[in-house]
Amino acid sequence: MTNSAASTPPALRDIKAAVEILDLPRLIVISILALCLAVGIFFLIKWLLRKKVFSPVSLSPRQKALELLKDAEKLLDQPVEFVIFCSSVLRTFFEEEHGLNAPDRTTEEFLVELSRRSSLETTQPVLVRFLDQTDLVKFARFEPTRAELDALLSIAREVIAAEPLSVKKEGEA
Repeated sequence: MTNSAASTPPALRDIKAAVEILDLPRLIVISILALCLAVGIFFLIKWLLRKKVFSPVSLSPRQKALELLKDAEKLLDQPVEFVIFCSSVLRTFFEEEHGLNAPDRTTEEFLVELSRRSSLETTQPVLVRFLDQTDLVKFARFEPTRAELDALLSIAREVIAAEPLSVKKEGEA
């Protein structure tokens, strides 16, 4: 009872071609090189765009402050907002132009720091007058007239423009 077909083994299949397996060190080196190339291209594009396309015209602190004071004229009908805005522009100007930490200081602290700068001695009397007036409006609820607001705006412009200033006495018009 032997089956002759069962006694012959089936035909063997041929051997498949070898599969190439990348070794781990080579894969790591290729990955690092690809990453470095991508980062390099990214920064090169960023640098080229910054230099050519997106180079905004930068204004000096003086120019920025004078431009902002033009916007202040729109607030003349709102004395408190006007005074706060003008004071902020002036304090920011002194911080950017002269390195004084004016926006974060009280008026007294700012004036003490200002008095230590001999280059700003001519500005101090007019600035004291300006800051006293703005503090009255901000903290004592003083309501200035339109003429007083115009005078404050004029003082702010003169201080920022660094023109020679003269302090008027209380009795003078």
